Amino acid sequence: MSDQAGNLAVARKYLQAIGGGAVGTELREFFAPDLVFEVFPNRLQPKGNRRDLNGAMEAAERGRKTMGQPDL
Repeated sequence: MSDQAGNLAVARKYLQAIGGGAVGTELREFFAPDLVFEVFPNRLQPKGNRRDLNGAMEAAERGRKTMGQPDL
């Protein structure tokens, strides 16, 4: 498989994962350990935020609960 085809497969897998409400290990596999997740100001976080990988994964769990997605 070419790099382009491999990247496309990973992108599709990622979109399926987030579309299905993935959190934890299922979501973590898509990110580098030194991830910096920048949250721009929005209605839920008016001041924005900056998180590392663990913080982003914890926020994903909270977000699932906040947005009403069922537990998988």
